[in-house]
Amino acid sequence: MEEKSLTEFMTQAFRSEFGQRWDTIERQGRENVDFHDDPTYLAITKDVASIAVSNVLWHLALGISLRASEVASRSPGKTEDQIEKDVETGFLVGLKGRDETFLPIWQFRDDSYTLELKDSARTILEVFRTQLGKTYRSDVVISWASTPQRELDGRAPRSIIDEPEASLEGSQIELLSMSASVTAGRLSR
Repeated sequence: MEEKSLTEFMTQAFRSEFGQRWDTIERQGRENVDFHDDPTYLAITKDVASIAVSNVLWHLALGISLRASEVASRSPGKTEDQIEKDVETGFLVGLKGRDETFLPIWQFRDDSYTLELKDSARTILEVFRTQLGKTYRSDVVISWASTPQRELDGRAPRSIIDEPEASLEGSQIELLSMSASVTAGRLSR
């Protein structure tokens, strides 16, 4: 059996889900519309595609992630609200969705069930918080972490942060900190 491309898979899944949801919308007034000649339907289609692609890109940038509720359940003494507040204030990295906040697992130590922030993640978050101040946004850190950086020989920061903490050398954490500082410096101008 021939393997489908990611685009084909996503298009087919989107078509199916969109069709099911569209059919639940009241059909009143749509039966006699020739959508082929109506620019409104083209505009709606472009908006839907933009939103869908944007959502996929953010999930790819996040990488494997946990919901705030899952992080709270694995963080003694923390509630979901406290986890979300830590994301807002830059003490954790996360992306707030419509109904929940997603936190990439690369920022956490992977040696126990209880989640603890890695030293490398703590360091880069401090750089971004300090340099960006009130303009700090978690999505900036997520974007930076998933984008190859010149200061890191073209590697994406999260690929370094994601390595087991015991294998990270102080020089790698310094390089991550420098790269974060360069990015934050450009953004704070």
